[in-house]
Amino acid sequence: MLGVEVAQVDLASIATNELHRFLLCLGRTSALVVASPAFGGGLVPAPARALLTVLLALVVYPVMPPAEPPASVLGYAGALLAEVAVGLALGLVTALVFAAVQLAGQLLDLVTGFGVSGVFDPVSSQSLPILGHFLYLLMWVLLLATEGHHVVIRALAESYRHVPPGGVGLAGGAPVLIGMAGWMFATGLALSLPLLAVLVAVMVALGLVSRAVPQLNVFITGLPIQVAVALVTLLVGLPALGGAMADLVHPMADALARLLEAMGP
Repeated sequence: MLGVEVAQVDLASIATNELHRFLLCLGRTSALVVASPAFGGGLVPAPARALLTVLLALVVYPVMPPAEPPASVLGYAGALLAEVAVGLALGLVTALVFAAVQLAGQLLDLVTGFGVSGVFDPVSSQSLPILGHFLYLLMWVLLLATEGHHVVIRALAESYRHVPPGGVGLAGGAPVLIGMAGWMFATGLALSLPLLAVLVAVMVALGLVSRAVPQLNVFITGLPIQVAVALVTLLVGLPALGGAMADLVHPMADALARLLEAMGP
């Protein structure tokens, strides 16, 4: 009887430790799902995201290295916050990729005149210009089509090899995140530059016409011309723009790998 009681106590202790480890894994996974637009963000209902979080945690839990959970409540809370910080850092990398696309769309909206109108974005809970929101949705579709979400999931699983539970080093990953922020501005400008050049040429042509024909009100006639040129140019150049946006998965994967290396021991 004594042996049976000891076995029951050991099983209960093992089950408790495994539950604590799974909760730590759930903390990292849930932070990634919340921060990364790759999993839909506000476009996906909250119950679906919660189910996705649990499923991802079950997938990556077997690769989580064994570790004894902290004995104290404060120590466990600190370990859980560290796991959340790792998930947020991984999600921030993917969010910066989408921010670069949104920045390109907002620059185009300012030149075409679409900046005065906007649509509600459930991800950021704010109003966004039309082209910025369109490119954001296009980037999401391209990310899923090129299996970019698999890159994010692999980075989550690989994070346990570089950053085991309790071994977070966010200070080491800060330069990578700062570099990605600069990359975001440069990429957003590069994506919008061809169409911006066409629209600037149209504005210069309208300015010359207004000097040649002062009776022509450029402010009234010029805006429809700019919108028409912008839409036609965007339609013609959409395959090339889509290809350039799909290629953003590669620098995202590289940034995730560099972030994990920097945060590792």
